[in-house]
Amino acid sequence: MKGKGKQISLFTMPGFRKNLPSKEDVSLEEPIKDHQHSEELLHEMNRISKAKLKFQEDWLTKFKWLQEDLETGLLWCSICRSDPHSKSSFGKTGAKNFKTSALEEHARSVAHRDAILLQERDKNGLEKCA
Repeated sequence: MKGKGKQISLFTMPGFRKNLPSKEDVSLEEPIKDHQHSEELLHEMNRISKAKLKFQEDWLTKFKWLQEDLETGLLWCSICRSDPHSKSSFGKTGAKNFKTSALEEHARSVAHRDAILLQERDKNGLEKCA
């Protein structure tokens, strides 16, 4: 399976294994009779997903262009949003991906860099006319 980013194993997290059965207690030959452990694993996976997928205030320091729309829950790039020709979801429709890697990828994107150049060109053009 190919994917980007670091993969996290729930089994290496501190304190997660305390209620799980040992390897000796689990047989791969027969189905799990006690679904409590399956439910605990699913609950922990959901908890981790929800904890990670929310707006992080410190992003505003690292990504000066980042804006959060509290009503829609979307993330926007103030630079790309001001570019009427932007093809970036951060500028055109708003983004729903609340991962640092998505913000970093956007910052490196051609669309974002083009929007920065356009903004600088417009700014310099206005300064020359003044």
